[in-house]
Amino acid sequence: MMQTDDPYMFMRGSESFSPSVFPDPKSSTSASTSSTTPSTAGIAPLDKKPFKCSHCSKAFLYSSSLTAHEMMMHRSDLPYECRDCGRRFSLNTHLERHQMIHTGERSYQCEECGKTFLHQRYVNAHVRRIHNLSRPFKCEYCTKAFAHNCHLTEHIAMHSREKT
Repeated sequence: MMQTDDPYMFMRGSESFSPSVFPDPKSSTSASTSSTTPSTAGIAPLDKKPFKCSHCSKAFLYSSSLTAHEMMMHRSDLPYECRDCGRRFSLNTHLERHQMIHTGERSYQCEECGKTFLHQRYVNAHVRRIHNLSRPFKCEYCTKAFAHNCHLTEHIAMHSREKT
């Protein structure tokens, strides 16, 4: 599974989720009662976010999102703080790994194509996704090949747009 650098992503078993996406069942506010359009479902304007952090200016649609934010960003028992974003960590090694996000350092490289990554697990996922796939769907207009026919169909549409 791919790791994210989003401080609001958490793990539950083998699934990752962002608490702000799921409604808090104890909250009186729910996504179904808001006046959002389908294209902005799940996104509320700041004035519609009733749960305000007492430590900073962030506001949240759900109380569970506020709780998660406070646990990640404002816990006093986490002694190592990122000087760039304020996120706190229990171990200095975790802080050092996190700071690579801000510096742009990419220490891990794919041996096949040379692309660099923040973490080794990202290299592994890249190799599985890009280099180890069978690509039976070949484009008749260029040398590209795809693992899934739907991706070939999207790609061929690009060639059609180029001709016009």
